[in-house]
Amino acid sequence: MPEGTPVRAVYDGEVTFAGQEQPFFCPPLGQTVSGLGVVIRHRLPDGEVYLSIYAHFSEVRVREGERVTAGQVIGLSGNTGCSTGPHLHFEMRKNKSGTWAVFDPYGWEGEGPDPWSRHPAGVSSALIWRDGEAPPLFSEVELPPNPRETDRAPLAITRVRYMGVRDSANPNNEFVEITADPRYASAPLSLRGFSLRNKVGESFSFPSLYLNPGETLRVYSGSGTGGERVLYWGRSAPAWDNWGDCVQLVYPSGGRYLVGYRSGCYQVQMQALSAVEESQGDKHNLPLP
Repeated sequence: MPEGTPVRAVYDGEVTFAGQEQPFFCPPLGQTVSGLGVVIRHRLPDGEVYLSIYAHFSEVRVREGERVTAGQVIGLSGNTGCSTGPHLHFEMRKNKSGTWAVFDPYGWEGEGPDPWSRHPAGVSSALIWRDGEAPPLFSEVELPPNPRETDRAPLAITRVRYMGVRDSANPNNEFVEITADPRYASAPLSLRGFSLRNKVGESFSFPSLYLNPGETLRVYSGSGTGGERVLYWGRSAPAWDNWGDCVQLVYPSGGRYLVGYRSGCYQVQMQALSAVEESQGDKHNLPLP
């Protein structure tokens, strides 16, 4: 989430904390930090009480004790405190034997028992969103074309969405976006001879089409009806490993433009790694009521 994005309350409630958290040591950064955040207490019509927690703000726009309504802007996202990159830490809790236990706000639909129900600090998960209003769940890497000063590739990878809900049943949760960088592509660029490749060597070959300077194109992993700016690999299984992969745009010359996530390109040379690669640390010290 880019820094400065408005963050809204998930439900009506009372702000129990807003502002600077108590300083604490952050292992990923190796120093003492103090971030900005908000905690809101929500009482549902059935009497159940939840907490929603929002951390790493760049700016707080509510006060302790203030009543807020669903959708009200409570602050701006940021990178304060124990954070290695701009993002929003969102967390839900409910009471369990006098303590505020963590649960999954998307509920639990997987095989076997709910992991949070078995966790010492957790409680059974619950779907908190109204029908059709849950924010989509996915993981992706986004970066500008040629982020390093030494890069001059006319065609670049600018987004990799590598994980969604049940990828094995819906490979189109995944896509790779490529962009013709107008700084180095001064005319329509033919994609003939280009391909995408993952770390295990599986490959998708682009059809014969052109991409104008500044235009983007997406390649989805599954099947579908393609168009000029949307293509489908045609796979029945995901192409990109959720635990780390090296997305390779292979040029006709054999050169490669690489984007790795979770160290997927660790042993591959000529890396073009995202500046917003998944955070290695994310902690907060916001007080609970």
